[in-house]
Order: sequence, then structure tokens, then C-alpha cells
Amino acid sequence: MNSAVLSRSSAFSGSRSVVCRRSSLPTQFRTGASVELKRSHAVLVRSRSCSVKTCAAYWPAGPGFWETRDRGADVVENFGQQRWRVHEETGRYWRHTLLLFRSRVLTQLKYPLMLIGLISAAVCQTYSHYSSLGVALGQAPLVPFTLTSTVIGLLLVFRTNASYARFWEARSLWGLIVNRTRDLNRQTATWFSKSAPAKHHSMRACFQRWTAAFVYSLKCHLREKGDLAADLKDILPPRELEALLAAKHRPLYALQVLSELVAASDASVFLKGQMDENLTQLEDALGACEKILRTPIPASYTRQTSRFLVLWLTCLPLALWGPCGWATIPIAVLIAFCMLGIEEIGVSIEEPFTHLSLDAICGTITANTRELVETHGPRPGDANGAAPSGSVSQAVSAN
Repeated sequence: MNSAVLSRSSAFSGSRSVVCRRSSLPTQFRTGASVELKRSHAVLVRSRSCSVKTCAAYWPAGPGFWETRDRGADVVENFGQQRWRVHEETGRYWRHTLLLFRSRVLTQLKYPLMLIGLISAAVCQTYSHYSSLGVALGQAPLVPFTLTSTVIGLLLVFRTNASYARFWEARSLWGLIVNRTRDLNRQTATWFSKSAPAKHHSMRACFQRWTAAFVYSLKCHLREKGDLAADLKDILPPRELEALLAAKHRPLYALQVLSELVAASDASVFLKGQMDENLTQLEDALGACEKILRTPIPASYTRQTSRFLVLWLTCLPLALWGPCGWATIPIAVLIAFCMLGIEEIGVSIEEPFTHLSLDAICGTITANTRELVETHGPRPGDANGAAPSGSVSQAVSAN
């Protein structure tokens, strides 16, 4: 198997060029491009060689940019100590304000905000025109809006909290996947080497490959767009990759191969049972991720919140004209941005898998498990490993 090549460093600076060949591993870099880019970040280099300057240009989108940019999703980065310091700096107020017009939320809401602005302008023009003619038009009182604003606030808080709970559950599941895959490969590194070292070095390498295949298959399974063949072309041999791509449920297929590898080892029944428990937890995490993906917050709640907000914001200029005059237009748009922005964030993170840095997580798993294989003994001579007998393994075993 041709292993991916990666050049890594934790302290690059200035214009120093670093070659990042295709890999799933995170690369640390520094750059002087801007205040934020001076900090060290984990950036996933998805394709072809590039310099630090080129990679830095994509930083604002975060890891996973290539999978999520079409949907305009923000990707939550994997933080380190330096990133936390940037996050906690009081300069964030000015930085976030200055970057307002690059905000994904503002971009998503530009048409609703334009509509609120046009409605407000029409209301102001109508009142101003009739006022110039000496005709006094009635104005909506502020009391109904004051009373219903509490209801809207509760709706938005519940919506955001429910969505964040789904987001955190998804991140916890992927944390579980990281831990279980590490534990599985630690067990194979220890228990697959009691006898016939050459055979078991090969089996450990095969197990590591299919661990990576499982996590990348799950990532693509949970996202609308993904290129599993590109993710695994440097990890799985062509025959194994072809068999995986032919499967209807690829994560489950990868788990079955891992199960057969455990069954084919000469570990004791007790040790095999321990490893099977880890595989069962991975299967549980797979099912839980599918549950989050396929079961949204009840649509009636989302519809009612949206209707209430649109009606409330559309009628608000009728009450603002009296005390605010032509200032009604910017005030109404600002209020709409605040309220619709909160609702937009809730709807966005309701589906968490486009916001989590799954590429970086998969890269971490691949790096950790590969390190266990490489440091536990000599690399196997047979690049394709040794797969056990069985219907699945026969389809993926090398020549």
C-alpha cells in the first residue's frame, strides 16, 4: 500500500513554503497574512501540493471547506491552546464587527432583510405622503409587539437550544468514534503479535486500513457531498477500495470486515469479546448519527416559528413610524437581522455534520492508528495485508 506523504511542522513563519502532499492529516502552519492567520491552525490539505500562503487563503472557511462551501456552512475547528487564546481575546468584538459583511448568516439572510427594508420603506413613504396631504393615518400601537416579543424570544431560545443539543450529541458521538478506534488498534497492536509476527504485522496493517475506511465512509455517509474514492485512494489497495465502493451501506461493510479480521486472529475468545464490544459501540455510534441526520426537529415547530417571525417583522414598521419616522427603515432591518439571525443559526446547526470538522477528525484517527502500526514493529512486507477467510474478506483480500 502506498502511504500518504505529509510534511508537518508546528511553527512555520513568514513566507516559508511548506509542501503539503495529499493526505488526511492535519498540518500546522503560521503565516503573516493577517492578524488571525498569524495564529496556528489545524488545516486539512485536501488536494495537490500547495504553499502555506495558498493554504492560508482558504483558512476563513475552516477544515472541511471543500465539502461545505456549496451550502455556506461554517465549520467548527479543532481548537488548541493558541486558538483558544485568539477566541478569548477582547479584540474579538472589533474583529467580528468588521467582518460583519462576510458573515455567513448575513449572506443567507440578505433577501429576507431586503424584503423587510422594502416593506419598511413602503410604509414610511405611505405615511409621509398622506401626512403631506394633511391626512392622518392610524398607527399600530407598540403594546402588541411588546407583549408578543416575549413569546418570540422563548420560541427562538427553545429552537437554538434544541439544535445545539443535536450538534453536541453529534460531536460526542464522533469523540466516541475517535476513542473506540484508538482502543481497537491498540488492542490489535498488542494482541495480534503473540505468534507468527509477520502474519500479524500484516493483519494489523489491514485492520488499520479498514479502520480508516470506516471513518471516512461514515463521513461521506453523513454528508451530502463527498468523494470517498479520493479520501481512500492512498489508504486502501484498489481491489479493497472497489469492493467498498460497491457496497450499498459502506460504513456497515467496513465494520463487517473489521469483525472478520478479529475473528480470524489467534487472540483468545475473551480478548476477541473485548474487541467486539468496541466494534459494537462503533455500530451504535453509526446508528445514532443516522438518527440525527434523518430525524429533524418537528417541521411544524420550524414552520410556526418562521411564520410568527415574518408576520411580526412585517407589521413592526406600522408601529415604528410614529416614534421613529424615517429611521424606521434601518431599525426594522436591524431588528430583523437579530431575530432572523438567531433562527437561522438554530436551523443551520440542526444538521450538525456539515459544521463539524469531520475531515480533521478522520485525519486524526488515521494518523493515530497508523502510528500504532508503524511503531509497534517493522512494517509488513505485504502491502496489502492479510485478510481472513469469509465472504467479505474474499472480496477485499489482495492477490
